[in-house]
Parts: sequence; structure tokens; C-alpha cells
Amino acid sequence: MTSPVVLERFGSAENFSAASVAFLVAREAENNLLLGITSDLVGGGTFGAEPPYMAVARRGGAMTAVAMRTPPFGVTLSATEDLDAIDVIAEDVAREYPSIPGLIAPVSAADRFASKWESLKPERRLVRANERIHKCSTVNRTRSPRGEMRVFRESDRELAVQWRKLFISESKLPNPGGDAELRAGIDRHLRSRDGGYFFWDVDGENVSMAAAGGRTPNGIRIGPVYTPPSYRGKGYATSLVADLTQMMLERGLSFCFLFTDLANPTSNSIYAQIGYVPVIDCTMYDLKPV
Repeated sequence: MTSPVVLERFGSAENFSAASVAFLVAREAENNLLLGITSDLVGGGTFGAEPPYMAVARRGGAMTAVAMRTPPFGVTLSATEDLDAIDVIAEDVAREYPSIPGLIAPVSAADRFASKWESLKPERRLVRANERIHKCSTVNRTRSPRGEMRVFRESDRELAVQWRKLFISESKLPNPGGDAELRAGIDRHLRSRDGGYFFWDVDGENVSMAAAGGRTPNGIRIGPVYTPPSYRGKGYATSLVADLTQMMLERGLSFCFLFTDLANPTSNSIYAQIGYVPVIDCTMYDLKPV
């Protein structure tokens, strides 16, 4: 007889991290978003006025799935083969929240959660993005154009805000917290261990931007990456991401991770040239009232 799924929720990011980290690190690339958010919370970062939702699912004492929500954002789910655990998580989230804006998870977990949610709430899924997680442990050197990478200066803050807004708009990503959360997100990157914002500088002019943050036990997430339209096609973002990834690896990290939109074959090709390899596909759903 199959053991039932047992859910445990946590009120402390430190306790949640201690309980879930071994399970998540076993598939570190797939779970880099959950690991990074947890790291930010343990480091004192905040994502809004409401406390986070943090839960693990176990079957027969063994952990099989992990879930988190940091309002005002949606739910993030771990990679898992135990889709029944996703049902239990969805039921618990539905008891906690009248509605949620959406979710992101590996494809099978995202589909299972959305199906269960639709059976519990008068809401329906709408695909916001189909994404792919990549990881890099060795950088393939690419031909660099003019310029060089430089670290964020305080005088760059408003430019970083403006370019992050443009990145969110062009990528059609959710921004439920508006400008306040956008600025807080920049601060989280700047406070993140080994993280920050970086620019490609050509003759004193910023032509591309990339961030690193969401530290995991052995890696860090790269993104967002943004280049204004007038500077695209010149190799600036490729060189910036390559140099930033190399710097992180030289600091002793084993991996860098990033998300790409499957609808953008150009970015997927560029990152492959640098040395990023595909790991798993994810779906980002919005959940809208019927």
C-alpha cells in the first residue's frame, strides 16, 4: 500500500531551508529558483508585506516535493516525480489563499498544480511563458566586441530600474509589486552573496546589463539580461554574460544558472555558445478568474 502524502509548513525561512536543502540540492539546477529565494529570505530579504508560504511534502518519511510562495508573487514548485504530492500542495495553498496570481514549475508539476487548482477555484490557467533552465560549469570564450564588464555603481541605480522595467515589459513577465518590488528586487541582487548588477561599458557608455543573484549552495542565477534595441546584435550581452559567468566560476562556484524564453531562439543560441546547456523546461502560468 502506498504511503500517504504528508505536508509540513514552516514559519521560519531558516527552518524551511534546513529541512529542504538536501532534497533541493540533489537537483540543484532544476531547483535553483527555490534555493535562491530561500537564500534571500534567510539573508533577511523580503518580497512583500505578507509572510511567505513554505512547505514540503513527504511520503513514508521521504521528501518528494517542495513549494514556496512569496506574496505578491505566485507559487514556485520543485522538480518532482510525485505528482500526487502536487495535488496535496495545491489543496493546501487553496485553503491559505482565496486566489493566487500564478505559478512557475517544471512542466509536469506546473500542469498538475494548474489542473488541481482549476478543480478547486473558479480560475483558469493562461500560459505566460514557456521557459528553459540552463546551467554552465565551463565558459566557452566568445569573441568580445569593444568594451569591458564593470560592476554596478550607485549612480547606475535609476538606469538599472529603467532597464529592468523594459526587460519585464518585453519579456511579458509578471510585476505584481510594481515599482516598489522592482526596486526591492534590485536591492536583493546587490545584497546577495556574490551577486550584483553588472554593465558592459563601451567608451564610458552602458550598452548592456546583467544581474547575478539567488545564490544556491554551489551556484548562482544570472539574470535579468537586458540590452537596449539600438545596441543589440553587436555581441555586447554575449560578452557580458560570458565574462560574468567566468567571474562567478573563478570565485569557486560550480555552476551558473539562467532561464530563457523558449519563444526567443536567439537568446537560447547565444547562451549555448557561451557554454550553457539545457536542464529542464518550465511553464509559467497566470491563474485568471473564469
